[in-house]
Amino acid sequence: MKMYTNKELWGLSRGYSQKNGFVAYIIFLFAIVLACGVIALNLVLPFLFYILVPFAIIPAFFAAQAAIILLRDEPQLTLGGFFKCFFAYYGEHFRSTFRVLKSLLFSLIFYGSILITSLIAVFISFYFNNFHGFADLFNSLSTTSITSLDELNALFDKYSYAINLFGLFTSFPALTTFTFVFIYLCSKNSVSIFYRLSNYKLTGRFISEMHTAVMKNHKKTFLKYYWSLNWPLYVLFISGFALGGYVGYLYQFSYNSLYTFGLMVAIFVAYFIYGPTYLANKESISIALKDAYEEEANKLASMLATSMEDLLNKIKRLEEQQEKQQDNEEE
Repeated sequence: MKMYTNKELWGLSRGYSQKNGFVAYIIFLFAIVLACGVIALNLVLPFLFYILVPFAIIPAFFAAQAAIILLRDEPQLTLGGFFKCFFAYYGEHFRSTFRVLKSLLFSLIFYGSILITSLIAVFISFYFNNFHGFADLFNSLSTTSITSLDELNALFDKYSYAINLFGLFTSFPALTTFTFVFIYLCSKNSVSIFYRLSNYKLTGRFISEMHTAVMKNHKKTFLKYYWSLNWPLYVLFISGFALGGYVGYLYQFSYNSLYTFGLMVAIFVAYFIYGPTYLANKESISIALKDAYEEEANKLASMLATSMEDLLNKIKRLEEQQEKQQDNEEE
């Protein structure tokens, strides 16, 4: 397999960026606005937002990328064409493009680890230092007899600053870490979108297994290509998240506000500025690893053929045994 230099990869990426044209920015902007609209729901309906992520935001970004690639062979893209790509994501061939479930479960490990660690550390620090009356709040909850909801609300209002800070120092870093890890994992897996678009006859599961094998057997090469091209995306994302977090702080002092505005601004800054280049980068990686994809595809096809042959041989032996048994019964 040929090893590409950074200069060669950037050269490939520039070529694909030119093919995609300015329309790539327009399509990405449409997907970004749609995604930010869904994310904004987190300010009023947090649980609905998390449910809508795999059903709205991820398909929107898939549709944007697929539409840009397919538009090379089409004279124009209509709104209906975009949503056709959107709903195509739910088909067997494309729904595993981002490996959402696997990425989610792996990200939850980071989320749980950060949350538990921060809960313990922050609680001990806040309680023993009585930070903004945190110990007083905890002692009041454990010793005071609260007989009505109004009394409970009054107690929370009295110590609202301490409660907000506790949530900020625990939930915010856990959610932020979860988001970064989830986006990174989905991004790595989404390189397979090009192989999926050019190999409709193969099943989505086959391509997922092939892509997993490529990342496993050519991990160093894949990561080298990925980070040499895509590090600006993450610099922009982190910068946008910090800016959005400040905007969220001005809007409302809570971890939910900081996280929501942080994510919206991060997605807008990173994907509007670098989204089309990021797509071209991924296509360059898929081309640089073309031999590796073909090698793993041949291995999987050979394994499937061997498994099928073994299965047919077993079926044949069972049929022969049944025929012998029937002959013995007749005798």
